[in-house]
Amino acid sequence: PGDLYTTILPNILVTGIKEEIKKSNAKLVYVSNLMSKIGQTRGKTQKEIVEIMEKYIGRDLDYVLVNNGKIPEKAYLRYKKDGEDILKDDLKDGFGRKIVRSNLVAYGLVKKDKGDKLARSLVRHDKKKLALKLYTIFNEKRNKFVRILSSLFSLYKD
Repeated sequence: PGDLYTTILPNILVTGIKEEIKKSNAKLVYVSNLMSKIGQTRGKTQKEIVEIMEKYIGRDLDYVLVNNGKIPEKAYLRYKKDGEDILKDDLKDGFGRKIVRSNLVAYGLVKKDKGDKLARSLVRHDKKKLALKLYTIFNEKRNKFVRILSSLFSLYKD
């Protein structure tokens, strides 16, 4: 996750990155932001953001991770006051991509580093929840293979 135009897309614009991504067989996963951001995604839907990403990359995403967990009320109201909101989930599986919906919200307090003057987001992804979802995606074929083998071996009794 990160700001669309100032964090994610600049990396794709580096010479050669887009071309390498396009020809790679690696799974291309986009972790959607939890909230909109002024000057970046305000007023945009999940689908619009994914289409922007795919336009810049030049290939469809394989997976999009979308939060379906509840944003803490106090933090949500603060975002609303600033004109931000939860990104509307209007995505559907297709175009080669799979949408994975899960509660990805961290519910602990976000502590600011001493001396940090930047305005930081109050709502964050839970790193353990996110890691588990990514682990599942990256091991999908292996997990299917293990399930098939297990079911085959269960047919044989001593």
